[in-house]
Amino acid sequence: MPVRFTLIFFACCLLSACKQDTKSATGARIVTPVNDRYTPLYGNWIAIDFCSYANQYGSILTAMNNTHLPYAYAFTFTDSNRDSITCYSGAETWKLPIRFEADTLVEVLNARNGKSVFLSYNPSGNQDMTLFDGTLARASTNRLIKATGYEKTGYQAFQTALNHQLMGGKFASVGKSSGTVEFLPTGQITGLEGYDRYELCTGGDCFIAAQETDVILLSDSKTTAPAQYLGFKFDPNGTALTLSELIATNPAEKGTAKVGKVLYRLKRQ
Repeated sequence: MPVRFTLIFFACCLLSACKQDTKSATGARIVTPVNDRYTPLYGNWIAIDFCSYANQYGSILTAMNNTHLPYAYAFTFTDSNRDSITCYSGAETWKLPIRFEADTLVEVLNARNGKSVFLSYNPSGNQDMTLFDGTLARASTNRLIKATGYEKTGYQAFQTALNHQLMGGKFASVGKSSGTVEFLPTGQITGLEGYDRYELCTGGDCFIAAQETDVILLSDSKTTAPAQYLGFKFDPNGTALTLSELIATNPAEKGTAKVGKVLYRLKRQ
């Protein structure tokens, strides 16, 4: 962790610890900005570090296990609701009160176990944001960037970035649906017979095979058929992708599906 971030982080943790005794049961008093100094904050912010880790490992599960999950995949600041922030995970959306400690430092109150996490905005250079999380046994930082697209929610913006990082490029299909297959950042698919939409599982019940495989949901927007859950796996250098069926071995118990036969073999062009 860079020295200046380390100093900021531990200062924030100390500040948070000092405040725990003074907060009421309903949370601390919120300080609302009274001018437009915070205008650059308004919008969706995404945990780009996690997207990069998923790209590096070719796997969302491996990124979760080998690094760490950020407190949230995305955050949304809105000008119309300046005293709170919206947080997104792969399965949930929740709001928390915030306090502006300085022009570039935001405290997210009661984030976990009554403790705060902090967002430090860098107004120069990359104009990114750093998430400082000292609520667990091991403190962590995550880099966030502001989404530039028109996604309605922070999680949709995160999905766009994750899709681009992990599924970017064109693939040549070997065998069934032979031809060129492309997974667009918007969640659309071209060239894969029977499907035109996809979604990567990032948390929650969609991990129907638990730790055995990453999961992708394929669907056809022209029909009412439910999405199909498939396991996906990249080869070590990321040049080939296999999509496999998932077989429910115990439908009454979550996370017990097993990987079956390979349905699609794709080579990145």
